[in-house]
Amino acid sequence: MKNIIEDKTILNKFHFLFMLLICLFIVNLNLISAKTKIIAVLIIVDKYEDAESNNIAASVRNDYSTISQFLALLENRNLYTIEKITLKGGKTKLSDVTNALNKISSTKDDIIFVYFSGHGGMDKDGTFVVCSDGEFLYRKRAEEMISRKPNKFSIFITDACSNDIDGVAVMRSLHNTKGAKEGKNDAAYKKLFEDYSGFMSISASSEGEYAWSDNALGGYFTHYFFKESLIKNPKENWKENFEFSKKKVVQMFNSMSAQQRSQLAEEGIKSQTPKMYSQPVSKSGIESPSQLTDKQPAPVIAAVPSKVQIRIINKTGKPVSLFIDYNTDEMNWSEKNTSEKQIASNGSAEINKECTIYFESGKEEVGYELTEGNYELAKVNSKEIDLFEEGAPRSGEVDLEMKNILKGVWEMDDGEYISEITFKENNTYSIMEERDIIESGTWRLVEDSEGYTNLVLSAAGEEDIEFEISSSDDFSVDLIPIVDGKQADIVYYLTKLKY
Repeated sequence: MKNIIEDKTILNKFHFLFMLLICLFIVNLNLISAKTKIIAVLIIVDKYEDAESNNIAASVRNDYSTISQFLALLENRNLYTIEKITLKGGKTKLSDVTNALNKISSTKDDIIFVYFSGHGGMDKDGTFVVCSDGEFLYRKRAEEMISRKPNKFSIFITDACSNDIDGVAVMRSLHNTKGAKEGKNDAAYKKLFEDYSGFMSISASSEGEYAWSDNALGGYFTHYFFKESLIKNPKENWKENFEFSKKKVVQMFNSMSAQQRSQLAEEGIKSQTPKMYSQPVSKSGIESPSQLTDKQPAPVIAAVPSKVQIRIINKTGKPVSLFIDYNTDEMNWSEKNTSEKQIASNGSAEINKECTIYFESGKEEVGYELTEGNYELAKVNSKEIDLFEEGAPRSGEVDLEMKNILKGVWEMDDGEYISEITFKENNTYSIMEERDIIESGTWRLVEDSEGYTNLVLSAAGEEDIEFEISSSDDFSVDLIPIVDGKQADIVYYLTKLKY
């Protein structure tokens, strides 16, 4: 009997230990699988009650697309859980915005991310953003509302007072979005969101300045900070990402024509200088002096462009004209530091200084910053050309196989409604609103009379609809319907949700 009791005691101990190990395993598994939550409040004012203020609607919707791309990337990479709260159109009155900020439900372990795109300004009480009803939300008030919520790190970014500007080509980098999609930037994202605390507040421009934009890319600061820096080539600290974007925006402003800059100077506008009102704290301490002032930054001392060997080979089958910009002082851009060069078909050009080059591609002018290396100009389709690093695969910023870009699940924004459209491998598609399929059919790609690739949707019992693909990359596609051979006055902004 004693042995039996002892055996049972031993068995009970083993059972207890076994159950304890199971519990510890489950707890550890939950800890490993638990992801930090990013609560993202996107305030996209693309429909003002004052109709004259809606000249920026297209650029604001592009801003929404860019921010959504970044958030979807973080979620697709399984790095963070994203809770996206979107305020758009007529649902962006001051009361809507303040209610949304007041209702943020967060814990001390969450990250709060608030982004605003629309108009803005300043008066004797400080800087503000303009809600759809024309009411002002002052920056200080918004910061106080966000700061009251429990969080481990909060971010507030505004790209406000946007104004469209013509004749300026946006510079792009040769880094493509493919690397981000495949996880190349995961380590940087973990540093940015897990090694920081405190409050980061950023404006696309300083007091008394405009924040420039265009209909194709949205706000220039948003484009450079999120697309060119955080998506394509993120640095592991916020300060470097911000400084990169600030430099690019200042360069954009100073590359305007002398006449444009002269007209703006008469209004007292001498630049667009993004501003970081408050900085986050890294585990090693704040990244730069905490004394933030309202003073304009001192002009950058002009530097001599680094001597390098750049070779550009023209494989487009036709001559290509290059505009070459050697300016290094973004605060004092000069036309004297530029030149023009034509590369014959199958010819090449040698450049011995770091520079930015611009060339015509189809319906737009594109620009790239170049440093040492060999590059190729090559066809994307019968009308468009692009620049690639020599020997690099022809995918990324412009993918030669549009079908591979389209396959997947997209968020679709037409300015009125947000829905989901899925393009499947078997060339079928479906559109969903609130989990209900509202349309389905087949899709195909065609070449129009000018040689551009268009998308055609065919739904049962409906006429085919053809769309011009105005811009595209791995994360975003803009579609413009073609009606009677002309572009309709609507753009569908697609943001990739699932690959």
